[in-house]
Amino acid sequence: MLHPQQRSQLHQLGARAHGLVPHLQRLLCFAEAGNGQFWLLFDSQAAASGEQPAPQLWGDPAGQLQHQGAAELFTEVLADHRIVCVAEPGNTFAPVEQAALAVLAELIITNLRSGADALEALRQATGVAHEFARLRDSETGHHLERVSRITRMIAMGLAESHQLSPTFIEQLSLFSRLHDIGKIGIPDGILLKPGRLTSEEMVVMRTHVELGLEILHKLLGQHSIPDQPATRLMANIIRTHHERLPGSGYPVGLRGAAIPIEGRIVAMADVFDAVTSTRPYRRSASVSEGLELVRDLAHKGELDPACVAALEANRDELESVVADYRDPPVLVG
Repeated sequence: MLHPQQRSQLHQLGARAHGLVPHLQRLLCFAEAGNGQFWLLFDSQAAASGEQPAPQLWGDPAGQLQHQGAAELFTEVLADHRIVCVAEPGNTFAPVEQAALAVLAELIITNLRSGADALEALRQATGVAHEFARLRDSETGHHLERVSRITRMIAMGLAESHQLSPTFIEQLSLFSRLHDIGKIGIPDGILLKPGRLTSEEMVVMRTHVELGLEILHKLLGQHSIPDQPATRLMANIIRTHHERLPGSGYPVGLRGAAIPIEGRIVAMADVFDAVTSTRPYRRSASVSEGLELVRDLAHKGELDPACVAALEANRDELESVVADYRDPPVLVG
């Protein structure tokens, strides 16, 4: 269990936890106790009221919280710990907030394990969370949700053949929502242009990859967040989701196996979502047409055939994602 200094630090953390991301009502930290049970290490709601409850065992934390009336939960499982975040009634966590919470969870648990100052972890993560939350309008929420769900679908299909762990898959799904964060640095005249971009405008648009990496590195550096698997995964997604297998992508023209699996998966999800989404200058493709297009790109060597196969194997789920998270109609010329 926690020693007095850690408990004191976590109680101070709880006093500030409600300011982490919009709509965060309650943050709980659990450690596995065996036999499907979990020790409750920390509850920000109790800490805020000055309570110091005795250590207690929970069965299914998410199930118990939902039984208590919590409608929107975000859960991050990391080895023998889990973080559960509860949204305020009537609210939900935006996709970028969920990605920020995943980083926060890893930082909290890393600090708990190392005995480092949990308050410093909170300070670091608070800045990242607020910066990511500020990016929410750079893409539509529906686009981010579709890319995330399609990414997860593909990764699940490749889990056995590519030895992808459940933690990797869940983080990949979350962090895929940040693939285009660099677009906040693109001028509105180009980013929001209703028609096709000129070749000169496309050159500017493509700089969003480098801008995204600059934003990420700046945030990590400002908050002294160390290099770790989660931050490397985020950087790889931003860096490589526009690379293509023959070296025809950007920003550096990586080829084949030089493109990490996370980049190949998010590239597939992003391309499929782009062609099945309506643009002012064209109609959206159907799921069948979208699959035919990515299949053709894989046949030409542009996209990973294994990713296409994983996508095709989940046709029914794909239809549901496209239907359930459809963008509002736009005028097609």
